[in-house]
Amino acid sequence: MKGGSVLKAGRGGFDAEKISATLQRLEINFLFVIGGDGTQFAGNLLYETLKVKQIPVSIVGVPKSIDNDVLFFDRTFGFNSAVASAADVIRNAWVEATSCDKGVGIVKLMGR
Repeated sequence: MKGGSVLKAGRGGFDAEKISATLQRLEINFLFVIGGDGTQFAGNLLYETLKVKQIPVSIVGVPKSIDNDVLFFDRTFGFNSAVASAADVIRNAWVEATSCDKGVGIVKLMGR
């Protein structure tokens, strides 16, 4: 038995059939899904597909979201650092905007 790590990131294009076949082909029996509500939902869909196909893979969901939108968790990692960074940017925009007559600061943030 040997261990190892495979790190991947993705946005969209979720195909539970293809992923389950790849996990089986590579003999991966333990999978961590790290992300927000969409990632956790996809992890559950993958679990259901693996269960139907009787492919023995343990899936562990690790909540991470700058939106802090994962049910049953008070805070997800990534949230506090995102809020702190946003607060710094907003503070800097306020300083710039108030440093001149009729100044305006515009800040665009991602997330919900």
